[in-house]
Amino acid sequence: KKQTFCISPVITFGAKAYHFSQPKENAYKAITKHNLDAIPNSSFVAVSIGEIDCRANEGLIQASQKTGAPMEELVQKTVNGYVAWFLAANLDNKHTYKFFNVPAPVYKKEMTLNINQKVADVVYIFNETLRKALADHSLDLIDVYEPSKDENGFSNNLYHCDDTHLDDRILRIIENQFNE
Repeated sequence: KKQTFCISPVITFGAKAYHFSQPKENAYKAITKHNLDAIPNSSFVAVSIGEIDCRANEGLIQASQKTGAPMEELVQKTVNGYVAWFLAANLDNKHTYKFFNVPAPVYKKEMTLNINQKVADVVYIFNETLRKALADHSLDLIDVYEPSKDENGFSNNLYHCDDTHLDDRILRIIENQFNE
């Protein structure tokens, strides 16, 4: 609508979707709630959480191995709890959320094919579960997964600046999705 917006990052360091899916209060929820409350009511808020949950050495893969719980079950519980927390935290603020999914993972040569595939699989499952949960609540998704993946579900190396993070080349794609 020909409006210009400025995105100002507000970070809750170390926050995982898992932290928001837990019933008890924790520091990650408190910091994020404080940050959300500090934003003017009815703002557009881009939410990017889930990347840490999908890493090989922490998060969902480790939890599944420790507990024996099926990955799909863990992801479902995590994503649903995470989205529900943000909805509940928004009752007073009336923000318009736009949730980012997780970009395709970079294939890491120092890890085995099996571990790399587990990471790619959990990213796919997380993103599909998030897409469905957001659709159920009529919430918007900013998709950085599809543009960043190759035919095998790994990074196509067009948008990553290192083996984890996206760089400013993805901004045009994000901007186009904000304008839809």
